[in-house]
This record gives sequence, C-alpha cells and structure tokens, in this order.
Amino acid sequence: MIKEINLSATIQEPLVNARLDVALKELFKEYSRATLTSWIKQGAVQINGVVQSLPKFKHLKLGDSIIIRVKLEDHSLAKGEAIALNVVYEDLDVIVINKPVGLVVHPGAGVANGTLMNGLLYRFPELSKLPRAGLVHRIDKDTSGLLLIARNLKSYNYLTKALQRREINREYLALVRGNVLTGGVIDQPIMRDTQQRVRMKVASKQATTSAKVRQAVTYYWIAKKFKHHTLLRLKLATGRTHQIRVHLAFLGYPIVGDQVYSRFKGKEDSFSDLNANAQAVLRSFKHQALHAASLTFKHPATLEPVSFSASPPLDFQRLIDALI
Repeated sequence: MIKEINLSATIQEPLVNARLDVALKELFKEYSRATLTSWIKQGAVQINGVVQSLPKFKHLKLGDSIIIRVKLEDHSLAKGEAIALNVVYEDLDVIVINKPVGLVVHPGAGVANGTLMNGLLYRFPELSKLPRAGLVHRIDKDTSGLLLIARNLKSYNYLTKALQRREINREYLALVRGNVLTGGVIDQPIMRDTQQRVRMKVASKQATTSAKVRQAVTYYWIAKKFKHHTLLRLKLATGRTHQIRVHLAFLGYPIVGDQVYSRFKGKEDSFSDLNANAQAVLRSFKHQALHAASLTFKHPATLEPVSFSASPPLDFQRLIDALI
C-alpha cells in the first residue's frame, strides 16, 4: 500500500508574502527545501483548498490555510533478498548496521543484487518508500563497519541534512604501512582519475577549479604503533568516494591490503625482520584494513546524542595481534 503524508499549517505574520517554498521550509522544518519544492510542483500543496504549483508564489496572506497531501512512491528499483544482516540497533526512526567485508552497499554497475540494500528491503520493506532505501551514507565493499539507515522520510531528511552539516561523527580504524610520527589533518581535494575510472586521486593544483573536484578533509590520530605499521583512528569531515584510502596513500602511508591504492600490494609481507606468523597473516590479508568503528549523531526523534561502536572483524583483529 502506498503511504500518504498529510501536513497542515496556518500562515502567521513573519511569512506573509514570503515565497511559498521558503514558507513551507519554515513551517515544516523536518523536510528539505528540495523535497517541499518537488511536492509543490507535483500539485500536492493547497492554499485555502486551491492547488498552488508555483514554488515562487508570493501572495500568502495572514491566516491562509496550507495543506500538503503527498503519496510516497517506491523510490527503489532493488528487490528484497534474504541476506543476513548484523543489526546493531533499530527503532521506529533509525537502523544501524554493522556491514561485513565483501558486501556491496547498493546495486550499481555490474552488481544487480546481493547487496546490503537488497537485504534491507527484505527485512524492512517500508524502506522501499525512501530514497536509496533510507541509506544515509555508504562505505566501500571491502570496508567493514557501521552504517546509518533512516526508517522514515522525516528521519531521512533530518539525517541527510545533518550529514551535510557535518553533524554526524564517523570514526574509522585503519592499519597503514609505515611509521606515522604524529596525528594531523589531510585537507586535499579529490577527483576521479581520468586514466583509471575506478580510482579517485588527489587533484592537482591546476585541476582544483574544476567542478569535478570535491573538497575532502580527513583527521587522523595514532592509536598504536608497530615495527613497520601504524594503527590510526580517523574522522571524516567530508565523505568522498574512497576518501580515507586516497588521502592515506597520498601521505605515503597506504592502507594494508588495499588492492587499488597501495603501491605495496602483493608485497605486504616484505619485512624480513617480522616473524613468520606476521608475514603469513599480512600475505593472506587481501582487503583494505579499514573499519568504520563508531558512529555518533543526534537521534531524529529525540534530538539526543546517540553513539554506537563496533569492533573490527576477526581477520582485522588477527592482523593487529600478529604485529604486536
């Protein structure tokens, strides 16, 4: 059954003669302006019982009655599949998932099914009414860890705007090759590599004015030092594709096991002074040692801060233990 949203409000003094889209954003703060504008254009907004489909309409009067009636269509072409999910937390508004290595987040080029999105739609079929099945952000196929999913449209709009305002704190663990001396910040813009389209790269100074270049900022701290490696904690200020992997490779400390950005792939065990077990574990580790370890945000219903954490997967932990 298609869900219908019904909203109503009355125009008060500050909004008299305001643009309709601006007025609706003030009246219904839980929805984005883009969403409200699309509803106006769809003919879902009535002023005193008369449909108004112009977002720039400026003749609002004191006491005008605003009614919005909109049907939520199915935004997802993906189909539900019975895929095991590690649900860390769920309520009526949000879901937090601990994604394993190897699971693609949503269907894309060459991947039509078997994704996290397919599993979400099977377990939570109401997510089919939300953009991207409620996924607020994503992580790479071979990165493990926490993902936030909104369970209704109000939560989705609130959380996606919170992400844009950098109000969702995402922290990662990464094991890198090399001895990092101190923590710091990497403020380097990122763009797609035009020579290898599956890769991203730090943009050159000549390219920084291009619209295809995106600002990217990563903070990092040392969690533990090993003989030839460093375990880092990282915090994203922005969320660009492959951001942490690209930034760390740019610094000269590629993530262990990164098959795309590490110049040492296939040579992870090349330290003769490591014991045989450490060399064997390094040699067998074939995905990037990157884990989304913690997630903190204000709950969209209560506006109270909530935090979640997840330990690295067993093979990641085994790798850390082998290097001690």
